[in-house]
Amino acid sequence: MATMPRQVHLGPETFERLSEDAARHHEDVDSAAERILREHLPAGRDAESTLATLARLSELRSRMKPGRGAVEAVREGRAELERRTS
Repeated sequence: MATMPRQVHLGPETFERLSEDAARHHEDVDSAAERILREHLPAGRDAESTLATLARLSELRSRMKPGRGAVEAVREGRAELERRTS
């Protein structure tokens, strides 16, 4: 686990997007990066929950038939959403 600040290298397009986000939030680039990482990286119990969710998804994917099974699941989900919004 990192215990001290370290430099992170970003590609030009990513840095540009980060700079634009920082300007929108009236922050410097470092503060924007800290905020984004804090908001989007799970920590503590959230990390455990996220890892458990990923494990369940992996298990579900292993049981799903390739091709038609996935297509049917998407169609069923779409039909359910349409029923709920009607």
